[in-house]
Amino acid sequence: MQGEISVKISYSNALKVKDRGMEIINGKEEDSYKQLPQYCLDIERTNPNSKAVLETTTDNKFPRMFVCYSVSAIGFTHCRPILKLDSTYFKTKYLGILLTATAVDANGSLFPLAFATVDAENDTNWLWFLQLLHEIPSNPNQ
Repeated sequence: MQGEISVKISYSNALKVKDRGMEIINGKEEDSYKQLPQYCLDIERTNPNSKAVLETTTDNKFPRMFVCYSVSAIGFTHCRPILKLDSTYFKTKYLGILLTATAVDANGSLFPLAFATVDAENDTNWLWFLQLLHEIPSNPNQ
């Protein structure tokens, strides 16, 4: 700002202005979470044989969500029959963990099969993820 229009502004004020601008353009982040049930329905409606599972609590928070697109399940039939399971932490104001199942395709490239967001990395959430992964048909077209 100082270099372009000769206005001195602190980093924290610039960040607040940026966040407010993003909110004006995209809406509040909290509102997008309210749209997740419809988003899951839309995934399954527009991508036949896809699986989108959203679990919510009584106070309308979601501890976990799973997504596997049917095209990924179909593509997995052409991959090496080994999955790599991994996780990574979200480091934003909305904390959580991303669980992923990835294969290796015929070209040796990574091939995403499914992902889930969970509130904690623990045996319960990994078991839930693996059970949903196991329910995915090997050939969704049949």
